[in-house]
Amino acid sequence: MSPSNAAESARILALYEQLLPNTCCTIAAVSLLVYDALLCLGREIPLVWGSAKRVASLLYISIRYAYIIWMTLPLFTLYPISDIRCTATFWALGIVAFLACSGPAVFASLRVYVLTGRNRLLCGVSLVLSFTPIIINLNSLYLYYTVNYPPPLNCSYGTNESAHLKLALALGSRVPQIVMDVLVMAVTWRATYKSARLLRATRQSLSLHQVMLQNGSSPRVRTAVT
Repeated sequence: MSPSNAAESARILALYEQLLPNTCCTIAAVSLLVYDALLCLGREIPLVWGSAKRVASLLYISIRYAYIIWMTLPLFTLYPISDIRCTATFWALGIVAFLACSGPAVFASLRVYVLTGRNRLLCGVSLVLSFTPIIINLNSLYLYYTVNYPPPLNCSYGTNESAHLKLALALGSRVPQIVMDVLVMAVTWRATYKSARLLRATRQSLSLHQVMLQNGSSPRVRTAVT
């Protein structure tokens, strides 16, 4: 084997060793997501699929299944595919990623809207903060390209991003999301403060379910408030 072929083989082997842990983690994550979906399927069919389709049910379907599809699509590149399918898989990933990220963004904004007493300004701010990372990441898709390596690497993706551009994209996509998370936590804490104070007076404690799904309320607190 010539030195150039040996160097190329070593480079491919190093790349494969880098991709293998990511592939194993993806398979594990998909397995857990599918297992969780199957566990909830008995209640999901009558409550979501068997009832009239409303905005809430469509939002649930988007959050639940778009992420599973997003995590599953890269597994199709574990086997050799054509260049056209490799490119199509890449763009399908971008579309599904948009749907998978849009659902939680809308849900978080609606949560702010409800907990702030239908404050449209804060709801709009949270919506902009939530969609800013999504739009930035979508606009950076043109910097990526597909590469169809020989097996076992198969279809992979590369990027033409410079180090400075990577840093700018990371800051532009992470900072708004962090601000949005802080806003949601602040709104939730403010909305549950009164209920928490009443619960302390009755020597009760808030569960995570009460804070996240019932705004920190309980039957006894609701009776005291009303």
